[in-house]
Amino acid sequence: RLMADPEQTRRLTAKERVLAYLQVHGRASNVTLNDICFRYGARIMELRVDHQIDRIGGSKKGEFIYVYKGRRDNREPRLPF
Repeated sequence: RLMADPEQTRRLTAKERVLAYLQVHGRASNVTLNDICFRYGARIMELRVDHQIDRIGGSKKGEFIYVYKGRRDNREPRLPF
């Protein structure tokens, strides 16, 4: 029986899921990110080391929109999937 490639079968980390969503959609609300990952704020802080992510006010009280503006060194990485 053949073994599956571990790189293809591993699950995405919460950080990779948040980054992938922001790269595909360009923006996300805190409500959406909370559905993706419970501690999305910590993942955003980790991603801000290498990526430009801005937070703007949302249309409702308590809602924030996170906008992805690319990598800090202007090299766009491959999506993790």
